[in-house]
Amino acid sequence: MIKEFALSFLNLFVEMAPYLILGFVFAGVLRAFFKDAFITKYLGKRSLKSIGLASLFGIPLPLCSCGVVPTGLSLKKQGASTSSTLAFLTSTPQTGVDSIIVTYGFLGLPFTIYKVITSLIMGIFSGAIFNLLSNPDDEKTEINAHIVDEIKGFKAFLHYSFIEMVVTIRKWLLIGLLIAAGISVFVPVELLSDLGLLDNHFLNYMLILFIATPMYICSTASVPIAITLVGKGFSLGSAIVFLIAGPATNAATITVLWKSLGRKATLVYLINILVSTVVFAYFFDVNFSEVAAQWQMPDHMHMSFSWWEYLSAVFLAGLILFTYFSEWQHKRALRLSDSVVYAYEVEGMTCGGCTSKVRTKLLEDPSIGSVHVALPTVCEVEFVGSADANKVKQIVESAGFRFVK
Repeated sequence: MIKEFALSFLNLFVEMAPYLILGFVFAGVLRAFFKDAFITKYLGKRSLKSIGLASLFGIPLPLCSCGVVPTGLSLKKQGASTSSTLAFLTSTPQTGVDSIIVTYGFLGLPFTIYKVITSLIMGIFSGAIFNLLSNPDDEKTEINAHIVDEIKGFKAFLHYSFIEMVVTIRKWLLIGLLIAAGISVFVPVELLSDLGLLDNHFLNYMLILFIATPMYICSTASVPIAITLVGKGFSLGSAIVFLIAGPATNAATITVLWKSLGRKATLVYLINILVSTVVFAYFFDVNFSEVAAQWQMPDHMHMSFSWWEYLSAVFLAGLILFTYFSEWQHKRALRLSDSVVYAYEVEGMTCGGCTSKVRTKLLEDPSIGSVHVALPTVCEVEFVGSADANKVKQIVESAGFRFVK
């Protein structure tokens, strides 16, 4: 069984590698060559058009559920309406260009199209429902003058594609692959059948919602778990539930939204996701599951791969090891330095992508030396250099996070 577990893990990793790398490339293009202002200027109104554009713009962005929160809140501070912000926060973490490509590779074109359309509609639902339940006069916008565009160009493209994206998903990708391999090897189909989980769509959905809602997992890393559940006999609609609820909801995201956007907006966000997910999953199972099943990738336990798939896997593994090694070097330089070490608390950082963004922006300043951004209990930015607290605050807030002290 241990051998089968290792084989399943490695096969899943090799399968995902080429799709992930292609997704990284597209994600880098989106981040490096499209100005943030192009997105934000359309999100300031409470109109259905503004809500729809906010949801649509969020579809290709490679942001996870925690990474999208500071982005969405920074848009809010730049003048976006709460309804548009909610639409953006709902649609964005469910998809991303990297996740879309990986989903297509594992679950096929019909499933992927349906998933993208579902994410778009759910984003529009969030914004429209909030508008119906709220008073326009209550809308308050706090403009943050420190929010600036990201550095653009080819260098930024390479760094975001193959450093920041890897840091963002590496931990949860490995955890997702381990969970998927464990389910594949250690969870017998007979047990699921005896419990009646494979014969009842509603029980399928409720079980997966119960597991996926509080946990954090990015949209890309959730794909191997979803395909493994399908391999165990769960419906494709159940895979939709996991692919939406897992990335879009977790305890940290809900807490931050409650504090930043208020109770009403958070409840609209959460209830819309939970209810709409079940409705769209059931609609898919009833109408499209047979067609979509024909596009699924074959069993990943015993597959042969081409040379470019193996090469992609080696390249991806090298990127993961390189980012971990680079962080170790930064920490080592910090420990060995004779300079004074400063520590500041920052709110809103909840994943590797967040810390990478803050670290990158701090290192762009020549007055700052080695940087260490720690998670998850105390969010600290430690650095060696001559910058004062005001300089650090300006840099941190330009990345979309809140400087505490």
